[in-house]
Amino acid sequence: MAPDTSALPLHLIVASGNVSAKDAHGLMVQPLFNAGLFQESITHWEMVSDKTSASEDVHQFVSLRLQRIALMPLVFDSEHAIISARGVFEASVRDTFSQALAQKLDLAASSLPAATLPLCYHGGNDLALIRLVSRTFAALSDLEQALAPPFGLLSPEPLQARATVEGSRLQLPEVRVTVVSAHLRWHSVCRALCPTIEELASLDGVRVAVAFAPSSRIDDTARRVATSSSEVVYLSPDLSEARAQLHATRPHVLMFTDVGMNSWTTSMAHTRLAPVQLALWGHHGSSGLPSIDFYVVADTFERARAHAKHSEQLLRLQTGLGVFLREEDFKPKAEESEERRDRISRFDLGVVENATLYLCAQSLPKFHPRFDYAMERILDGDPAGVIVIPVDRQGQSGWLSTLKRRLLRTLGLAKRCRVVFCDLLSERSMFDLLEMADVSIDTFPVGGGITSLESLGNGVPTVTCGACQSVIRTTSAALSSMGISNLTAGNPGEFATLAIRTANDAHFNSEMRRLLAQRSQLIFGRRDTIQEWERLLWRLARMVTAAHANGIGNYYPRER
Repeated sequence: MAPDTSALPLHLIVASGNVSAKDAHGLMVQPLFNAGLFQESITHWEMVSDKTSASEDVHQFVSLRLQRIALMPLVFDSEHAIISARGVFEASVRDTFSQALAQKLDLAASSLPAATLPLCYHGGNDLALIRLVSRTFAALSDLEQALAPPFGLLSPEPLQARATVEGSRLQLPEVRVTVVSAHLRWHSVCRALCPTIEELASLDGVRVAVAFAPSSRIDDTARRVATSSSEVVYLSPDLSEARAQLHATRPHVLMFTDVGMNSWTTSMAHTRLAPVQLALWGHHGSSGLPSIDFYVVADTFERARAHAKHSEQLLRLQTGLGVFLREEDFKPKAEESEERRDRISRFDLGVVENATLYLCAQSLPKFHPRFDYAMERILDGDPAGVIVIPVDRQGQSGWLSTLKRRLLRTLGLAKRCRVVFCDLLSERSMFDLLEMADVSIDTFPVGGGITSLESLGNGVPTVTCGACQSVIRTTSAALSSMGISNLTAGNPGEFATLAIRTANDAHFNSEMRRLLAQRSQLIFGRRDTIQEWERLLWRLARMVTAAHANGIGNYYPRER
């Protein structure tokens, strides 16, 4: 077996004799991009591209073009740069689509990147671009895009109490659900969705199969999900075999947790594999696929006209956040050495004791140029204010440098010095940081998810601007579910004013902490959310059975 050369400098990779210079450049592209060394990554990509001829190897040539399309910056110097990058992205995809129409290539689906994921951080309506990418990938490869859902639009009835479980059971022995995911592990997707999957699997008459994508890492969380389910499927890397494996579970409803986040599960989602296929909000954004019928989300997550962002029909759940969340998953875990453990301090952060600490624990791509204005207003309005941002300073050094340069320009030197980037901490130390914070602030136009639930679940007042956000409105949805309206702003200026008040008004801060602790049961441990899901699934299964009885969309002939 050849040694792993992925961590070696380029000249040592070539000197090892295991790879050519061209392949060595190819090995450097993704690691450099992940670190945020964007131009260096593109330079290596160009070295590979220059040595690849379409006439000699058209498949590799097109695969390289797809890789370049997916190499979109995650942190931008300005909003103008975002607009420019989106324009280049669209032009490149359209050009590739034209080539796909002219020459059928049948690329392996494994060569198709998760190209649409970065779009969600831009703060726009991405549906047209997502659809364009989906059509292009289908034209380039052996993916089988369904032309239309097998059934018509679903009325809101499944969300109402009159769509009873008891009535459905008179017609069906069970409802069968299969969940496909590449993130069934200790990951933000699974932390948000897996407790719901586990609770549904425990219901009488609901049969849940979980299907692990080939790239899945198996940890304690994955084992817990597998143990709770009726059936476990480890999907083959071969798409044809994997499709057969999924078909064998005979689901009424097929759920995808991460369409758009993972290239393999996105490729699977192109195909009609079950009578009803739906996407969950593990990834906030439309699939853009005609094979996905429904996008299930809590009503509080989306605005009234959110259907304009989705190719799927929206199913808006009415209870809580639309998912069952275990409160203990968002609390610090007890440690045997708790008394001896060194707790993180303000000194460790380089923050003076009398500073007002505004914690913004979000990933770097969420720091959109529009958010700079809010940070500037906070630092202007609170001379003692310091904004603390945990970040992987080594692993994302390039993206961090881009953000620092931008903040130096937009905030000025004095205020930029009051934005503190600290190293990503251990999970327990992150909870120490939450405890230390005077207030937590939510980014926009893309907001926090799991980190917001950790803040709110530990009683830390978290200020958000739901009206400023295009996706991931978790914070405003959670606050709305708890009946707390005075931590949600309507515009960026109001957001900054509210953040300053929350951090500095001791009485208001204390009252918000009291309300968060008192009302946490309105977002955690809500059994009525599972009951609503149960009604929905039985209604979908009954709809499938009725259609089959009339010879419509029957995927399992023996059930006629």
